[in-house]
Amino acid sequence: MWRFALSPGYLFLAEQFETLDARLFLRATELWPNTEIFSEVDVGKLYLYWLLYAASGGNYKLLQTLALGLPVALAYLSASLFLGRFSRWGWLIALLYVFNPLFVNQPRDIQFRFEYALFPLALHLLLGALEGRRAYALGLALVLGMASYRFYAVFAVAALIITLWRLPRGISWRWLLFAVASGAALATFGVTEGIRRVDVLSALVLNFYYPGDVFEKITHGVLNYGFLPVVFAAAVAAVRRRGGVALLGMSIVAVGALLTSTVNIDFLLSMSDILARLYRQPYWNGLLTLIGYLIVLSSAGDKRLIIAALPIPLALYAPIVFSGDMWGYWCAAEPPGGVLGSAQFRREIVVDSGHGGLQSPVGAVRRTVLDVGKRVEAHGHCGD
Repeated sequence: MWRFALSPGYLFLAEQFETLDARLFLRATELWPNTEIFSEVDVGKLYLYWLLYAASGGNYKLLQTLALGLPVALAYLSASLFLGRFSRWGWLIALLYVFNPLFVNQPRDIQFRFEYALFPLALHLLLGALEGRRAYALGLALVLGMASYRFYAVFAVAALIITLWRLPRGISWRWLLFAVASGAALATFGVTEGIRRVDVLSALVLNFYYPGDVFEKITHGVLNYGFLPVVFAAAVAAVRRRGGVALLGMSIVAVGALLTSTVNIDFLLSMSDILARLYRQPYWNGLLTLIGYLIVLSSAGDKRLIIAALPIPLALYAPIVFSGDMWGYWCAAEPPGGVLGSAQFRREIVVDSGHGGLQSPVGAVRRTVLDVGKRVEAHGHCGD
């Protein structure tokens, strides 16, 4: 993020940053009406855009910098808070929530990155609400109120497992129902794409990415399997600590694997268009597998096991995160001369109803700008 922040120009990511102005960035409902990028039920994305705009003071370069950098810090703090419930080494295990192939391979989806960062916080607040703490219930309602329908889907699975795990110790149903009802915003439309799954090994080591003609994974080769030490460490922890927290974590891992791999429960999901839609993407469902591993690791009483799981993922993925531009994926590019000052460019945008995408009044300029961004996305090199 720092390299992008210090470089002239802006980031152009298809379906994410397709404008040259912060005010146009706010017009998400007009740029992508009722599409994958912004649906009429996905108002959480608009809340996020407003917050980014307010925090940046309308400075588009600062807005993009915040959008790229904040999820990294938030993910670590959120995971530290949640995992700290289970282990005094939660702050150490939380590093794995930042440095893993799942997070690294999702550099382009702004909303996913923020919701990924807030997922452990939502689980932490859920546990507080189950314990009868009103402030936690209010916090959970706030997070859920800004969440997307896919976040709801994945959170619902984790919340169900955690609630069942917590049931023998008693639950405050009043505050749980308050939190869920206050934030409820679930999708109600059918499937537009088929369910996607990956092989079992990829599911276990979090080897996911957003599929597409333009978008490629950042990791390749050995980087795809750098999370294996964590998988082994979690397995050892589960064998040694068979009750309580370890059982909770392994239950979440198992369900996550069933929602991501070719060994699956898709025949059940396909009975409902809505469920098939909500649980079709393995990179979203992989959040369950990841958080499950970290819960199991938190149950390990041996600090040496936790430390043994850290070096390889940190060595492989930290250089990508700290490269400043995600190894060329976040490449700043300057628009053609005179575009930003063009009154015609700033005056109006129109929506191409046939494609559901933004069309600039200066069509040739837009194509030039997006071609730059797509070349960077496709090849991962700045300056091409």
